[in-house]
Amino acid sequence: MGNTERLVSAVVAHALRQHEDSAWDTVVEGMSRETIAAVLRVAQARTPRQAVRAMQRHLDMLTLAYGVRELVPA
Repeated sequence: MGNTERLVSAVVAHALRQHEDSAWDTVVEGMSRETIAAVLRVAQARTPRQAVRAMQRHLDMLTLAYGVRELVPA
């Protein structure tokens, strides 16, 4: 498994643990692995922790920009 795939898996696993009570539902319900990977590449995440933080920032930026969570990378 490549590093990007490992990071995407870490984000998906975190989202699955968090999604029922939070915005992580956007990741679980509507983001493809390709979209998640794109967000992580733009953020230059290198570790699972960086990947989760990068996705959280992405979700936060979408909320600030649009007031809703969209399913497209920043």
